[in-house]
Amino acid sequence: MRVSIHNMNEEFLELLKKYAYKKGEFTLSSGKTSEHYVNCKPVTLTGRGLTLVSMMLLEHVQTQVVAGLTLGADPLVSGVAVCSALDGRMVNALIVKLEPPYRFVYICLTCHHTL
Repeated sequence: MRVSIHNMNEEFLELLKKYAYKKGEFTLSSGKTSEHYVNCKPVTLTGRGLTLVSMMLLEHVQTQVVAGLTLGADPLVSGVAVCSALDGRMVNALIVKLEPPYRFVYICLTCHHTL
């Protein structure tokens, strides 16, 4: 049974409202202040949250590779790769490290090596 993207979006938004959004006084890393703060990790690091966001992202992927900066995007690109395999597609994950030593880590599901 396939769940519609609209239903996944609604469920994901409810999870974000409940676990990711905070209202108050926050100092951002830029030094500026904000009364709104969103930390998606409490949602995207759960099985359900990661599945929902990965399936929604996969709907927009038209390539064979998805990429993201380590550490924040690691679960997202990995989730998209897993959901793609379950959907009969092969979208692999590329993780980019922007600290020395600079390198791309390409997780190739078919060749089992790192480039």
